[in-house]
Amino acid sequence: MEKCELLYKQLKDENIRAYIDKREITPGSKYYGWELKGVPMRVEIGPKDIEEKQIVIVRRDTGEKKSILQKDALNNIKEEFDKISKNLYNNAKLTYGKTKDIASITIKPIVTSPMSVIML
Repeated sequence: MEKCELLYKQLKDENIRAYIDKREITPGSKYYGWELKGVPMRVEIGPKDIEEKQIVIVRRDTGEKKSILQKDALNNIKEEFDKISKNLYNNAKLTYGKTKDIASITIKPIVTSPMSVIML
């Protein structure tokens, strides 16, 4: 729990919205609930991860799951949000670029105010 709180504080200090999901339900139920809310990235921190000094991040846009070192977590999470933003922009450009003005599609909130869920 201590690692979750530390990462939560670091994310908040960088103006990244985060939430520690402490509900006593199965991990799958937690994942599903946050997927429905549209959270762009999930951060998982479990006992094995703490032992191995790593965390797991999961991107909603691609489903990509990767382990990263705890000490590099903040920078990696910020980089992943940049990648998510670019990916969403490129997908929007492919989908709407031919029929609509792509400049009217705004994805800025994902970069300026992303949300990450820290799973226990």
